[in-house]
Amino acid sequence: MKHFFFLLFSFVLPLLAAAREIIIDPAWGRETELGSAQTHLIPSLPPRFTIRFFKEHFTVRITSPLSPGEKPRSAGSRNDEEFMFTQDAAEFFICTDPGKRIYYHIAVNPAGLRYTAKKRDITWNPAVRTAVLKGKNSWTAVMEIPYKAVDTVFPAPGHVWRVNFAAKVPMGNGARNSANWSGAKDFHNPGDLGIIRFGKGQLPRLLSWQAKDNLLHAVLCVPVKYASAKALCEIDGKKYPGRRAGSHYLWKVPLFGRYVYPKLFAKVKISLTDKNGKEIFSRSAQAEPEIAHQFDLKGFYCPPQMKELAYTHTFPRPARMTLRNDSGKILRRFNAPAVGKFSLTELAPGRYTAELETASHITSRVFFITDITPSQVKETDRFEIRNGLFHLGEKAVFLVGGSATPKAHLQTENVFNLRTGNSGHMKNAVLFRGTVPYRYSRTPFSHYHLHPDAVRLAERAAAVSSPGNRLVHRLAYEAQIQLTTGKKEAPVKIDTPRFYAELYKKLKAKYPAKYFSLEIDRPERIDDFVRSCDIFEFACYNSTYAVNMMPNLPEDMKMVRKKAGKRPVIFWLGGSIPNPVCRTAEELRAAVFCAAALDINGVIIHLGHGGLASPRARLWSLISGINREINSFYADFASGIKTPGFIKELKGDFLVSARKCGPKTLVLVVSLSAGEQTMLLKTQAGEIRKKLTPYEPLLLTFPGK
Repeated sequence: MKHFFFLLFSFVLPLLAAAREIIIDPAWGRETELGSAQTHLIPSLPPRFTIRFFKEHFTVRITSPLSPGEKPRSAGSRNDEEFMFTQDAAEFFICTDPGKRIYYHIAVNPAGLRYTAKKRDITWNPAVRTAVLKGKNSWTAVMEIPYKAVDTVFPAPGHVWRVNFAAKVPMGNGARNSANWSGAKDFHNPGDLGIIRFGKGQLPRLLSWQAKDNLLHAVLCVPVKYASAKALCEIDGKKYPGRRAGSHYLWKVPLFGRYVYPKLFAKVKISLTDKNGKEIFSRSAQAEPEIAHQFDLKGFYCPPQMKELAYTHTFPRPARMTLRNDSGKILRRFNAPAVGKFSLTELAPGRYTAELETASHITSRVFFITDITPSQVKETDRFEIRNGLFHLGEKAVFLVGGSATPKAHLQTENVFNLRTGNSGHMKNAVLFRGTVPYRYSRTPFSHYHLHPDAVRLAERAAAVSSPGNRLVHRLAYEAQIQLTTGKKEAPVKIDTPRFYAELYKKLKAKYPAKYFSLEIDRPERIDDFVRSCDIFEFACYNSTYAVNMMPNLPEDMKMVRKKAGKRPVIFWLGGSIPNPVCRTAEELRAAVFCAAALDINGVIIHLGHGGLASPRARLWSLISGINREINSFYADFASGIKTPGFIKELKGDFLVSARKCGPKTLVLVVSLSAGEQTMLLKTQAGEIRKKLTPYEPLLLTFPGK
């Protein structure tokens, strides 16, 4: 399972130029509005963060907006304050000395429950006064904080604080998500805190932005010294200059055009550049619509015996459907009611596109008639790591697994060649099994409490053999969580990275032919754990479990691949996390192809936390067939020689990797765009132009001479 709370990791506190920064003149009693929330999604109703300074204390006000008729939600209790973060909460983080590894965390929920911690130590109980104010369409948390409580004094010119403010706010998708001032991906990483510099002067500041009525509303404040700079808003590549109003630039521009994305969100960037084109300021995020039309095909990989494909859509009538083959030729056109189906009987195996069009909108979905036969895992196949690649028998293999789900709705059998859950695995699949006995607890802090005889029991578990060495011993899942020993009611913390490092060394010495894995989901902790295993499993909240997976996924994969060195990496992909409705078949398929292109050795699709319902037929179809598709070419591609010079030109938002595989060259292209885009690929062997649907990958084969 995934936990809401995580232990603090080791960190350094440099003053990062890319961090959110503001200059404040801390005159007594003056209230400063800090500006917009910087989060992965632009809110439909923005929060308000202010700070005011007095002689002995300062006050923080965090106003969380509510949709009309909505009431704030509270959770937690006096004995379990951490649980308050599962519902509405206003949070303030502060590190008053960036040279030290100490930060303070104060939070309040709408019921007035207060949480305080120094790092993760909840025994910190400062003389902080808090209050909650209820408004018609908002609630406000007020915090009065003595300077001495956070180890500082009234700030003088030159002082620097690292801070963050967070609130749950309405997003365009109808949900309430957390928005924060600094744009932190991890609230408990002081390196992700924003910067307050005390003194005179001003910096460019995004005062507000919101995604409302499918429009972006934004206000950028520009100091006089930057008066000649150019202010620009870019939405999915389309550029909009700001409208000047005194010292402000204003935007009210459309977020979405005629093409409706399967995963409807827009990439937004607001920037300020000087006359030489140098970027002075920029903020990036995503926006989702308040109302989005949907088009859902009830399949992705369609076997030849499948006679028809059902669909649903919410587009206004009249709507027309167009079926095209892989070359773009129109096969048929017909009226498309809100619920319907079309025949597949005359379609040969291959790639097809279904386009749905109305007078004002158009969208498209790709599907396949596939007769790929899955490569079965033989009982005699031995699992080995050779040259940094997984092998089953003599063939390199990309591992695909699915975590435990309460109920699977797989369309075919023999789905996963990696067994980590309770359904869909192939016969003789590689099995990942836990080794270290511990129990997770949230009190008095989040931790794994080790069994008193944990090391001996881990040795006993590691002694278990399997046919073909197809059993991998997982030392830990979420290894970054603090380990404890002693009495359960009074747990004692131990050095967690050292424990796993020593255990791995001991087990590997005793069982050198066996493989041990370890999983974490905090990028900043990779260096602590990556050398304590043979196989490194990794997940990242910035991509793996983000509502929109793809924008940050390639960079996260590149980062972990580099840090892992030659060690095989398995990347976790959210299927039902962060929620059971946000993931699409398109982005999950793109993620698997990105993994192959970036030398990741396998994926595990997280299907827990309630799983995916049966109506998600298209996503279940993708999950049912992705192992077959990726492994139909993976052995050749992964064993090939990288030939980046083969690609002469590729314009657009794509990921590309070329490999020389014997006489032929394989080129893997993944569209990273949420909308359609035309690929124009120029290679040493010629030029290819092709329209790709959102997030679509493409494998190209160029025969040798």
